[in-house]
Amino acid sequence: MPLARRNKLEPFGKHHNSCSLPASPLLLAASLLLLQLWGCGASRPQKKQEKDVIEQCKVASLHPETIQTLRQSNLDPDKIRCNSKVVWAPNLNKYAKGIIKEIEELWSVNPDPALRKKAKYQTLGYLVRNTFELLQTQNLGVMHIKGKTYKDKDGQERPLLLFRSAIIIEPKESGGCFNSLVKNGDVQHVINLYGGTFPLQDKIEEERERSAQLGVSFFDARDQPDLCWRKLVEEEECYLGNLEVAMKRLAAVIQDQILKPGGEAPRGNIYLHCAGGMHRSGIIFGVLRKCFNGDPMDEIEQEYKRHTAYTSDEQPGGYEELNLKFIKDYDCSLLGR
Repeated sequence: MPLARRNKLEPFGKHHNSCSLPASPLLLAASLLLLQLWGCGASRPQKKQEKDVIEQCKVASLHPETIQTLRQSNLDPDKIRCNSKVVWAPNLNKYAKGIIKEIEELWSVNPDPALRKKAKYQTLGYLVRNTFELLQTQNLGVMHIKGKTYKDKDGQERPLLLFRSAIIIEPKESGGCFNSLVKNGDVQHVINLYGGTFPLQDKIEEERERSAQLGVSFFDARDQPDLCWRKLVEEEECYLGNLEVAMKRLAAVIQDQILKPGGEAPRGNIYLHCAGGMHRSGIIFGVLRKCFNGDPMDEIEQEYKRHTAYTSDEQPGGYEELNLKFIKDYDCSLLGR
């Protein structure tokens, strides 16, 4: 397997600038086809209403390792209203291309390649968002950062937990995942790592507003583009030349937002997410497991693959080998280790 990205057009990978396209009923048709063919990773469902598939995917289900970590930290897993479900839809790019092709044929237009590429990514972004909304997959995980603690409201010292997930589509839902992380997971600082162009910006703003309502601090990577690090090491031909800068930028995020949010000791657990909860989130977890917990790389790799829907080399999901290489190459001395 080469170290280059498996697919330059991965639905949860690199996102490009977009242009405005009129909404098309083909988008809904493609989404329903996705549910029928994909069925949340199961075999093709019989003739049932799509909502049956959707409800099946929404069922709260935490991974056993997540449940174990919560219990070890005296948190009740039943009160964390999230799920660890993760999906990968390799056909979304094909659907996006098909939609654009049909629109061009219907309207008898032949745009230049750059405009066609932007339109394809715009369409892909809405397909990805629609998938999130329909299936409500949250890809939740959690780890204890060894040697790090915080004091709760009663003054009791507790182990510092770091939660991770995909973007939560309904952050304002009172009984939903985001609120349960704050209220029952003692999350006091929220980190949005996603700064791409998929149409998720309104959900990030809702999350920011809900964080303020709940009295927890919020960091938005979109506000500090100078800390952008992952795009520097996405391509094999640029990897070595950008490695040092990317490691330093990531160190700044870890130090300023996880180890000492706002320059102070954590006052509660930390929660971070990117878009799909796979790549940026997976790299940060891997680096912390390596540098603070001293976990072996085979365990780090296993967890990374699980959160990318990897099942085998033939069905790799969103797995990207360069992400694991970055974790292996990461200089822990940048974090004071």
